[in-house]
Amino acid sequence: MGRTTQLTNAPFPQSTPIDLLGYSAPGVIDMTVGGAPGVYFSIDGSVTVGKVCNAQVGADVQDWASGFGGPDPYDAYGTPGTYATLSAIDQHVMTTVGWQLAVVAVPQASSYAMLLAGLAGK
Repeated sequence: MGRTTQLTNAPFPQSTPIDLLGYSAPGVIDMTVGGAPGVYFSIDGSVTVGKVCNAQVGADVQDWASGFGGPDPYDAYGTPGTYATLSAIDQHVMTTVGWQLAVVAVPQASSYAMLLAGLAGK
C-alpha cells in the first residue's frame, strides 16, 4: 500500500514518499535506515508530533509505536477488544503515498425493499 521503505533494499537503496515524512526534530527529515528511536511523523511539517515510528529491531519501521495516541490500525501491535479508526496522520500518510479517500454512498434499507418489490412485480 506504499507504507514501506526501500532504504534497506541492497544493493540499491532508495527513498519512498513515506520516508520523507519522518522527522527527528522540527524541520529535520530523518531517513535512518531501519528506523531510529525518536523518529516521528507529522502532518504540519514536523512542528507537531503526530505519531512515533516503531523503532524495535527487526520490526516494520513504518508501523507506529503501539500505545502512542490510542489504538491505530497502523500500530505495530494491535490492541485486543478495541476498534481503531484512521487518524488524521494516517490519512495524511496515505494521501502522500498516492492513495485517495473515496466517499461511497451506502444504500438505505428502503432502497433494497423497493428493489425487491420491483423484482417481484408488486
